[in-house]
Amino acid sequence: MSSKARALALPASVLGTIEMGWRMDRSASEAAVHVFLERGHRELDTAFIYGDGQSESFLGSLGLGLGEGGSRVKIATKANPMEGKSLRPESVRSQLETSLKRLQCPRVDLFYLHMPDHSTPIEETLRACNDLHKEGKFVELGLSNYASWEVAEICTLCKSKGWVLPTVYQGMYNATTRQVETELFPCLHHFGLRFYAYNPLAGGLLTGKYKYEDKDKSQPLGRFFGNSWSETYRNRFWKEHHFQAIALVEKALAASYGASPPSMTSAALRWMYHHSGLQVMARRRPGGLSGTHCRQPTGKGPEGEPPTLSVMHRETAMPGPGMPRCLSLNEGQVPDGPSWSIERRCPRPRPSADEC
Repeated sequence: MSSKARALALPASVLGTIEMGWRMDRSASEAAVHVFLERGHRELDTAFIYGDGQSESFLGSLGLGLGEGGSRVKIATKANPMEGKSLRPESVRSQLETSLKRLQCPRVDLFYLHMPDHSTPIEETLRACNDLHKEGKFVELGLSNYASWEVAEICTLCKSKGWVLPTVYQGMYNATTRQVETELFPCLHHFGLRFYAYNPLAGGLLTGKYKYEDKDKSQPLGRFFGNSWSETYRNRFWKEHHFQAIALVEKALAASYGASPPSMTSAALRWMYHHSGLQVMARRRPGGLSGTHCRQPTGKGPEGEPPTLSVMHRETAMPGPGMPRCLSLNEGQVPDGPSWSIERRCPRPRPSADEC
């Protein structure tokens, strides 16, 4: 495969901005966005709920020309049913219009339903989305954290009504969280949706900086300790089998590279780019690839090939009790930096029920 063909087959990168404008100070946030854009990437991801709107307001203040036809930067945001909100038509409209004001743009390129609202009939939500789409307030519709059967139901309903169809799904996926591989990926492939992965570093667990046996006060600050989301992230990823998988990978890296092995962060991201289910989807449909909220690895192995991290495919997919052997995504966080994620296009499966 030529270097050009290989580059086209890699997932694209999207910058997740969940921490920007509030936990991450303005100067660091601006620097991260500018470096990301200078490297040729162009997709930014935020949400109505991130930082109580501070993430959106920060992005809107950068003067990037978001939502304008000629802008080289694309922006995605999300409406949610949390903290007194819902996905009823009036709430979906209110959230999107508020997001547009914060972002200082006439429309967003991608508008997600952040998670299901089981108290609201999905038909009401989708009708509202179609109205907003006809008004030109967003270009593409996305889904996040919906089960596969819900994705199938939504796509079928939208098609039968002649409404705007979802074209993107954002879900949790990394080397140790792979539930989406068995059912969601086939569902997305069937319905022609692109897949955007979040939590590619399992909330930072795959950096290797955490130790399962350490007491809370001995752990570094991050997603798992020292913030309001800590319990959520520990419930999601703080499992002994995840740490056992990390130990296996560290052992394999040491055996392969000796005294100067690549970091766990690099290994985890290389796996996402070169060995994950995203690559399988790319080979099926090269034109459908999109991105990841992570930096593209640049290290090469022998003869210019990316290092083969097959151990991460064999060993880190270790399912916990009752956990199917498959993939899933999440916004991993580089310490004191923005969140990263991965995206890719695939045809239709059923979504996993993981919530962001």
